[in-house]
Amino acid sequence: GEKDISTKLTSNGLEITGYVTSLMRRNVGLYKQSLEIKREKLGIDHPKVAISLSNLASLYKNQGLYSQAEPLYKQSLDIFNDKLGTNHPDVAEVLDNLADLYKRTGRAAEARSIEARAREISKISR
Repeated sequence: GEKDISTKLTSNGLEITGYVTSLMRRNVGLYKQSLEIKREKLGIDHPKVAISLSNLASLYKNQGLYSQAEPLYKQSLDIFNDKLGTNHPDVAEVLDNLADLYKRTGRAAEARSIEARAREISKISR
């Protein structure tokens, strides 16, 4: 009856959750592999490496792994600032992602400051 349906739905939900979790773990592995290949082929401070760092950070952030995401965003920012300049649109994008991470971790004041900087860059780079 109703209990059987509830049990089945819970079971299916757990299966789906497990499947999604395994996909995310696989994606982390693929992102890390891609990052290492880019570092080897292009050098550790290439803008494409910064993109990979930011992508991996976003994947971690979306999994709630904030302490793993934050240093990757910062590394990405360092590369973009150095190679593309502090007013490049890619800098603004990473700042927005970092601000989102700060909001999720209860650091609203830091988030607002970073968002303001991202908006400045967006106005300049249009």
